[in-house]
Formats: sequence, structure tokens, C-alpha cells
Amino acid sequence: MKKFLAMFFSVLLAVAFMGIAVVNADGPAELKFAPDPSGTQTYDINLMNDATWGGPSVVVSFQTSGTFGLYQTITSDKLEYTNAYGERLEVVNSLISLGNNTHFLIRIGTVEDPIYAMVGDTITFKQGFKLIDGEELPQDVKFIVTQITNHVLKVYQEGDLATSFRITNDETDRDLPVEGEFQMTYAIDSGYGTPYFTSSDSAVATVTKQGLVSGVSAGEATITGHLGSFTADFNVVVREAQLVQGMEIVGGYTVWVAQGDEFTLPEFKARAVFQDGSKGVSFDLIVGENIELPEVDTDTLGETTITATVTYKGDEYSLQIPVNVYEIGDVSITEVGIVDWFAYSLFIQYPNSTINNANITNTSKINGVLENLEYKRADGTIVPINGYYMLVGGNIALFLFNGLNADNYNQYYQAGDILTIKEGLKIWLWTGEKLGTPDNPDAIKEGTGMYVVEGILQEEIAFRYDGNVWGRYLEYTDITVRSETLDIKIGEKVDAGVSRVPSNATTGEIAYTSSNESIATVSSKGSITGVKEGTVTITATITGGLEGEKTVTITVNVSDFIEGLSISPATIIVNKGGAINLESIEAKYKFASGKLGDEVDLSGATISGFDKNTVGEQTVVISITVNGKTYSGTITVNVRQGGCKGDIGTLSASIIIVLLVSFTLLRRKRHS
Repeated sequence: MKKFLAMFFSVLLAVAFMGIAVVNADGPAELKFAPDPSGTQTYDINLMNDATWGGPSVVVSFQTSGTFGLYQTITSDKLEYTNAYGERLEVVNSLISLGNNTHFLIRIGTVEDPIYAMVGDTITFKQGFKLIDGEELPQDVKFIVTQITNHVLKVYQEGDLATSFRITNDETDRDLPVEGEFQMTYAIDSGYGTPYFTSSDSAVATVTKQGLVSGVSAGEATITGHLGSFTADFNVVVREAQLVQGMEIVGGYTVWVAQGDEFTLPEFKARAVFQDGSKGVSFDLIVGENIELPEVDTDTLGETTITATVTYKGDEYSLQIPVNVYEIGDVSITEVGIVDWFAYSLFIQYPNSTINNANITNTSKINGVLENLEYKRADGTIVPINGYYMLVGGNIALFLFNGLNADNYNQYYQAGDILTIKEGLKIWLWTGEKLGTPDNPDAIKEGTGMYVVEGILQEEIAFRYDGNVWGRYLEYTDITVRSETLDIKIGEKVDAGVSRVPSNATTGEIAYTSSNESIATVSSKGSITGVKEGTVTITATITGGLEGEKTVTITVNVSDFIEGLSISPATIIVNKGGAINLESIEAKYKFASGKLGDEVDLSGATISGFDKNTVGEQTVVISITVNGKTYSGTITVNVRQGGCKGDIGTLSASIIIVLLVSFTLLRRKRHS
């Protein structure tokens, strides 16, 4: 239910305490309050003066041996709530059991008609108060509201109600015109409390309990402050009504409106400004009744000022309202992680999509967040998200579990858990001021600005926990291949072109097999290598996802091809300064498979890497271009020192001819 939407607050207020009941020999066990984990007060008890728990509430942590159903309601006549004015207030009690913590919720007034706590309010748990049979408080315990900071009110067992107070208004406040107003101020030097105020003559001047004084008619009246049995007076003189000089907004601020949206006036108040500078009684501005707005151009981005017309006592006055037309951006989620320094809550981070610099903790003022988040176990169980904060720097802090620490958080966050962030998630921006206090510098100062939608997530995104970190998660639905047929050559490597559907899926392991590895092999990464000529089937199988096993096949045709020239002889000898005789060399096409093809005519071949003047072995490349394609082969040329020019082949032939001639002449000489 909405009124329990933000039960997360207990995460920040209590650490798990499992109390061991002490049983008295002649009576029930003692019911104990849980100590405050922050150490700033005795017990873990806090008030929320906002709608975190559906309305102003007190949240108390107990140590008890009892177990309770979520939102189990109980009533007790041994619980009293008395406001600072001494009035006994109605309370609605709900007992909440979360993990090892037991939190008792006291709602002041009703959800429909809330009553906000004040300094000096007292909450008394009377002797005999119990949550379960067999455990009771042995004595009265009274708590006093002693401090108000934004929405959170600190409650201490220590402290006394104030015994005196004094009014601190300036003397100029004693004089006001009819329809003028001012606020009573006061100081309490010792103890805690909030005075209420009355008027001696409401026909002359009225005053609210909270001290807002309004002039009614000319005359004198006494405003009296009451605090317990003590009073303090402040005399006022109401003058005749002054002429109205103009109108001003009370506590106004720049109105933000998203580009293209209709302009809406916030719940502004205005008041008259009289000629003497005094101010009139503030009143609500209601469009169509006492204020008319001009047409506002929300298509053009930027800041502007519009002039509205306010009707006051039959006369019309101009009122200037600053406006900022802004653009709602797209949200980019960068990371999800467990943050140990923030009660081990789960952070959704979007630092590049925000300019918000305030901590939005009163999430009753915003929407479009929890309904777009889902936390699910690996077995499909949905874990409720108890609440969230939207923090400075682009962080949504989600509260799912209570009492987390370094030793137990992984008992709650489990491997396989999935956080789904749905399309339409809104992130919000606070446009106003911050409190700026040392203990809460980024807290929102209500009444100084607006909560506006800053960005919207345009696509669903999910993250899964592996027991250590949260990573992007998207289930595959199928497997696909770029081409069902591949033509490759022997020795060539190509990628199989297999991918998940959708392409950015993060689940599923893909395995590859070849029907004949003597023709083509495939690696674990999908790299196919041609081995020999032939046809083979490559099968890719994906497993490990919700969709189960999916397969695709690829027909791979491996072809042989001419990769160069085979040259023989492998080595020739050339005298220094000689040339290579291509006519003495035989070349054939060499295929990738190793087989040889037709003989190649080298008459048009080119030679590279040969230096006829360098003695020694040289690796020489012989290349021939056929039909526009160049084929090459290598031959080893041994260049050696020689006296005659010409290649070794020519020299050898000459020597043989000389030897034959000499041999013939010798034979003829012997026979003569």
C-alpha cells in the first residue's frame, strides 16, 4: 500500500538487534527498546514529519523475541501522544516485522488528516506496554521531540519540557495596518516546547495557534503566547487600511515547465504590498478565481518572465512570475552496485543524465520510479522494494533488506538476482534551495522550488548479480548467422559471423563444432580455418539461457588456389658480375595444397633481390604477372668470385668445348 511505500527509512535508522528477553522470576520478561545505531540518542526512535510512511509518523525499534506479520496492526491503551500544546492526539499503531528488526509505527492523526509533530511533543510508553504476551515494559518511558531538521525530527529520552519562554518580535511588529500580517517569534532558553498563541480581541487582530497575526480593524489587542502554565504578551496597534501599491508572491520561486507541456501554476500565495511598505495577509492564488495567466510559450527553451493579473478586492494588479522552460532528457544507466557506506543499499547510477544536486528523500512528492523497478530472484520470486532515495550525483538508492552489514549482506543479495529497470523510469530534479546544514548539506529546503522530471529511460535494461558484482543482463532469444554459406581458401581464416539475438544479449555460451576437421577447423571463438579442399558443416550452439539450446549451421566450401611459383633448380651459381639465365630455370604454379600445376613461361618475369656484385648466397624473388595477377617464387643464387663475365652456365660450356678440342688434337698427334 502507498502509505507503507517508504518502509526503507528503517534501513537508515536501525541495525539488526536480536534481543534476548530477560525473564523475571515473578513476572513477564522485559520488553526492551533497541539502541540507536548512530549513537546520537539513547534509543532507536525517530519521527518523520513528512509522508514517508503515509503521513507524519514515529518509528521505534524494539528488541523482542516475538515474530510478527508484515504490517500487523495492534492497539494499546498504554501509549500516549501529547502535543506541545498539551493536547492528547489520536494515534494509529502498526507493528512491522522486517528481517531481524521489529519496528513499531505510530502515525499521528490519520492519513487523510495528518497532524505534524512539533518540538515539545511527548510520546509515552507506559508501564505494561507490550507487543506480545510475556514481554512488557517494567516502567514508563517518555520521549520528547527536541529538534526539527527538515522532515526528520530527533527524539530523545533525555530533556525536559521548557519552564519559560520569551517573545522576540521586533518593536516595529507592534504597528500594523488592517489586512497586514506578521509572524510571532520566540525563544526558549531552557528545555523544549512550542508555544501557541491567542488574541485578546479577534475583532481587532486574529492569530493562528502557530503565531501568524493578521490585522482586522483599527484598535488595540494583546497577543499572548502559551507554553504549559507560562504566558508572554505582545501588544499590537492596528491602523486603518493602507492603499495597496502592488502584489507580491509569498515565498515564490522560478516555475519550471517541460518543453511542450502546459504551464501550471504551483500552490503559490500572494499578498498586498501597501504604500508604507507593510504587507497584507497572504492568500492562495487560484487560476480562474483571483489570478489570470497569459499564454505561456513552452516550445522555446530558456528563462522568461510572465505577467499575470491578480484581482484583489475588485481591483486588478500585475504580478511577475519567473518561468524556466526546460527539456526532459534521456536517461543513461551506467552501473548498479551495492554501496557498503549507505547501509548496503543498491544504487542505480546515471551520473551523465542529471544536474540534480539535492537529496530527494521525501519520495511521496515524485512518481514513476518504484513502478518501473523489479527485483527478482533466480527462481522467479519477486522481492519487494521497500523504498528509495534519489540522491545527489545521479544515484537512486534502493532499500530492500534491513540490518545489512559486511558479514551478512550476501545472504540477502544472492547470485542470480536480477534488477530490471523498465522503460519509462523517471529521474527527478529539485529546482530549489538546500538546507546547507553541516549534518545535512544536500537536504531539500521545502517551499523554495519544485520537483520536476529531469529524464526518462527510453528502453528496458537489466542487471544481474553474480555474487560479487552487478553486470548488464539481457537474455538471448535466438542465435543467428551472418551467412549460411562461406567460401574460403585453404589456409584462410574467417569469422563464423554468429551472434546472439538480440545483439546486445549478455547470456548464453556459444560452442562451435566442425563436421570434418581435416577440411576445416573452428576455434572456440568461431574462427574458421580452411585445411584442405572440400565441403564441411560448421555448427554453432548457444546454451545457458532461458530460451534453452539454439543452433545454426554454416556450409563452408574450402577451395585450393595458386599461391605462387615452384622454381627449380632450387639453387644456381652465378659468377660475380654475371646474370641469371631464366631460360635455364623451370617454374610451375604452386597450389596451397602443395600440388604443382602447369609450367610457367618466365620470358616476361621480373627478378628482385639479386645483386650481381655481391659475393655469397642471395634469396632472389622471381615474379610473373598472368591475367592481371602476380605470382612469385624464390630461388637461392650463389654469387661467387670469377674472372670472366657471363653466367656460370655459359662458362662451363666453353670449358667443355675447349677440353673436347684439346682431347681431339692430342689423339690426332698420337696417331700421326
